[in-house]
Amino acid sequence: MKNPDLITLSDHDLKILLYVWKWKVVTTSVLYERFGQEFECGPEAIFKKLKRLQKYLHVKVVPVTKPRGLAWGINDKGFTTIREFLPELKAAGFKSENPNHDLNALAAQTSIQNKVSDIIENYELYTEQELRRVHDGCHPSWVPKNFPHIPDGYWFFKSENEFCIVALETELSKKSTERYTETLIAYNHQDDINSVLWIVEEETLANFILKSSNYRNQDSKNKHHFVLLENLLKDGVDAECFAGTKAGHKLSEFLFPKKFHPYFRITSASLPSPNTHPALDARAYQTKSTIYSNPRKAPDRD
Repeated sequence: MKNPDLITLSDHDLKILLYVWKWKVVTTSVLYERFGQEFECGPEAIFKKLKRLQKYLHVKVVPVTKPRGLAWGINDKGFTTIREFLPELKAAGFKSENPNHDLNALAAQTSIQNKVSDIIENYELYTEQELRRVHDGCHPSWVPKNFPHIPDGYWFFKSENEFCIVALETELSKKSTERYTETLIAYNHQDDINSVLWIVEEETLANFILKSSNYRNQDSKNKHHFVLLENLLKDGVDAECFAGTKAGHKLSEFLFPKKFHPYFRITSASLPSPNTHPALDARAYQTKSTIYSNPRKAPDRD
């Protein structure tokens, strides 16, 4: 007799579960963008796969308010299933402590992917989940070692013997002056990190960070640059920093190995607007979604 609690997982199911673990929380739309072509299916089929995984307690629905709607997170059973496919872990875990932050961090970190992947072949992205959970000895060789702070992720760009490591900080809420001071000082003493990109929703938060940390534009060791989340999602590598040592400069002018700068200058790209970025499209799926047509039906979560 068939056990109703057992599920036979396909390769597609495993890839979805591993991706959800990597980012902690995802939307149906971002899974469709990532796997739709590979799986040769539409968003409705991705949604059905998620519903099946939910039925067997491998994933769960995660209500979010920024954007308003529903996202997906992994469950205990799902984590147990994929554990053998993960590198050695120093800390077992998978849950999102702040789904709204993690969803916006996903959008921000993947916002340049379409443009960069066409130009820079050696491009890697390493997430906060991987930094926090994976054993240090299993990190890619380029990941900074013995760094006391865990960012929201890293971008890594390489061209022959030239490479850049960019730490990403998605700040949606204000923290203490002391915390920002410690973080900026730690970065300034970490020579392995070329730049730190702070992604904020409002300029006032950037000003608070800079002021509280006794920031000095003339400090040659200061590697901190600030960009608005809205502009990053809309313009990708063409987004301009509004504060820091590179204020007024596009990301493409200083984040990447110099070999690639001419390519960014002659190619223009505009990624989806903040309202349509897949990571921030919190509809159940892209058609026939009552949540999308009537956002008031999405559950509140304070």
